[in-house]
Amino acid sequence: MVIKRKKRFFAKDELKLLWPFYFSKFVFTIFYVMIPFEVLYFLGIGFNLFQVGLITSAALLSTFIFEIPTGAVADLYGRKVSSIVGYFLAALVMISIFFTKNLYLIIGIYFFLGFARTFISGAQEAWNSIEPSCSTKLSKKTVLFNRYAISKKR
Repeated sequence: MVIKRKKRFFAKDELKLLWPFYFSKFVFTIFYVMIPFEVLYFLGIGFNLFQVGLITSAALLSTFIFEIPTGAVADLYGRKVSSIVGYFLAALVMISIFFTKNLYLIIGIYFFLGFARTFISGAQEAWNSIEPSCSTKLSKKTVLFNRYAISKKR
């Protein structure tokens, strides 16, 4: 007699422990899906492609400047706190974009968006790799998968 086991998408208690990571990946993916729409929005309010390039360059410049200092913040106060602060600041910034049509304010907002994303960039992945290894409820396969997903080259 062969007993068929029901295949599960998640390991037992995996979703209870890892739901914040899955939710944050979903939200962060939405940020990347929005990029083409942001360009269309800026073109629609009267900016040219050069100005749109300046706006996105501001975010990249601030990411370059603040990556190491915000990593130190994550080390001092914890990766969970750093990730939550980063998501909160990024949400505030994304909402504030629609309240102005001034190029210089939008460049400043995008500079602040890059700053907010640096709170998330390393802390969220590190939190994801450390947290499951502390739990005895998850299988070794899940922990190895999480570590592989973080260490793979993007």
